[in-house]
Amino acid sequence: MKKNNKGFVFIETIIVIAFLATSLIIIYKSFNNVLTNEKRRMYYDDPIYLYRTYYVLDFLESHNITSFIERELKENKAKENNKLMTEFVCQDSLVLQKMEERTWCESLVSKLSIKHIYFSYYDTTPLASCTDDEGLKCGMQDSLKGVSLSALQYIRTLGGKNLEGYRIIIEYEAKMEKKIDYTTVEEKGHENYKIENAPDTKYFYASLYVPFGE
Repeated sequence: MKKNNKGFVFIETIIVIAFLATSLIIIYKSFNNVLTNEKRRMYYDDPIYLYRTYYVLDFLESHNITSFIERELKENKAKENNKLMTEFVCQDSLVLQKMEERTWCESLVSKLSIKHIYFSYYDTTPLASCTDDEGLKCGMQDSLKGVSLSALQYIRTLGGKNLEGYRIIIEYEAKMEKKIDYTTVEEKGHENYKIENAPDTKYFYASLYVPFGE
């Protein structure tokens, strides 16, 4: 008399399906993380933005950016203010002493779509250690005040541990092409009306070594 193996085969099938489903979920999560990180890296240190950053740095170095860094970073560190990063604006008269220089700087910032210009110590490890995916996790408000979450995420990718000197970090703002939604909002006969959505804004980041030490 033959034994009935239908129950055993059914249980075996369920186990195989559960194993395959679990494997697919793990693969999907891993692939999704890789894809997310790759999309994020697309906005970091792109050659075009690195060239723009070099151009900005060259302009600032031709003026008095050394004094700005000495004042904002080195002197503050000596006073134990723990300021590891500072923002530069074109209206700083210590660097750009003439009005036409400040005006030209603002024009440059506008043409290159620059949102923020930062200077920090080349070793950004202390800054990175104070951030996570949600922002600040320790008291560095003086260093990271007003810094966006996307900029913090970029800073976390930098390093420079045990290296002396400074770096310039620039945040660029790019308006993506407008998307058009042809959704019908009102009908008059057979005529449809289109709505233009607000442009999507992306932020790109690039940094360079400022070639002088403490």
